[in-house]
Amino acid sequence: MKIIKFLPVSFLYLLCLNTPVFAQSTPRISSGEVYVNSSTQGCLARADRMLQKLRVRSTKGKYHRTGHYRDGVFRVVCFPTRTGRSIAMIFAAHNNSQSVANSFINRVLKDF
Repeated sequence: MKIIKFLPVSFLYLLCLNTPVFAQSTPRISSGEVYVNSSTQGCLARADRMLQKLRVRSTKGKYHRTGHYRDGVFRVVCFPTRTGRSIAMIFAAHNNSQSVANSFINRVLKDF
């Protein structure tokens, strides 16, 4: 009976010890948004031009563009607003560095 009570506690202890290992393997994510003075299609066209300028492998969806780097990925999602403008939400994930993800988002927001 004591073994059964001890087992869940020991499992939780081991799980807590391994949590930093799991946290280290997760990508570092940053995001931002910017209003665009054009329709959703205009927003996507800007994202396409940005992808061409960056010369990265990319995929396209109805409302998004995704760029793939060797050590990360980013996505631009364009939404319409009630005013006829659109909003671009940009997400970036880097395998190792939060500062790289943050810097990339700041650069894209400035250029978008």
